[in-house]
Amino acid sequence: MVYLALTYRKNSELARKIRYTAVKNYGGKPMAHYPECETMHDTTEGGRQIMRQHFDNGATLRIDKQTGETWVTNRRGETVIHKQCISIPQLSEIQVIAENM
Repeated sequence: MVYLALTYRKNSELARKIRYTAVKNYGGKPMAHYPECETMHDTTEGGRQIMRQHFDNGATLRIDKQTGETWVTNRRGETVIHKQCISIPQLSEIQVIAENM
């Protein structure tokens, strides 16, 4: 559980307490888990810059680099997440969700 908490693979109340205790009391450093996936950066005909990540489980993450609008679709093409993503920690969290679908 400690590894899962420190790598942000779990974000439960217990995981947040583990991270807090590890950093404050033991000098620990939270690690970010970055899934291995194919990443493409495209520009559409309309000029939108899109980053696409394709995961082994069939999930796809798309993010508009100008607006931060983010979509995650499952292997059937159904949109599972649609939200604004404006920071790297938010993107990392969404990547972990997509990887674990």
